Amino acid sequence: MASGWGGHVAASPSSGRPGQPRPVTVVIGDDEPVIVEALTEVLAEERDITLVGTASTGDATLALVREHRPDVVLLDVRMPGGGLAAARRLVRECPGARIVALSAHTDPGTVGDMLQAGAVGFLAKGALTADLAESIRRAARGEVVFATDSAALALRQTLGELCRLRREAERLRLIAAAREDQLRQLGARWAESGC
Repeated sequence: MASGWGGHVAASPSSGRPGQPRPVTVVIGDDEPVIVEALTEVLAEERDITLVGTASTGDATLALVREHRPDVVLLDVRMPGGGLAAARRLVRECPGARIVALSAHTDPGTVGDMLQAGAVGFLAKGALTADLAESIRRAARGEVVFATDSAALALRQTLGELCRLRREAERLRLIAAAREDQLRQLGARWAESGC
């Protein structure tokens, strides 16, 4: 049985029972005590999810993730130390952790920035408790988790941009091929003229 991306098995009521799956481990990185308390209360009700730590800055979150190797990191977008910068560092330094961004700011730009930084999900702080546990389970399984309309819009915009860039790359490739052909023809004419 796999024991997490860093080999850590968190203690929980079900982790010591043979045949029981290992609980999903979670770190919360958020500087708002009320949000952290609410998330902690929701997660305490889940037998298959274990909260291994909370932090209020990007650096402290990274330190906790390095120490505990959680399956999922709930990461505030605008906390001290920068949620965006922390997400980039987490992806680079702790690639096994799945980042789910948390924010009251659900505009497509914010969502898109976090997705580009490596987040696998985005949850609006105003609606966290409704499907939080299931969102964490899904993220731990490798699924993409969106709980805002803005997240879906940001994904559509990102996909649209990728399609536009692909078309532009193909157009540039065709232009380069045509230029190369023109240069060959010019070189051949130059060689024929004896210059």
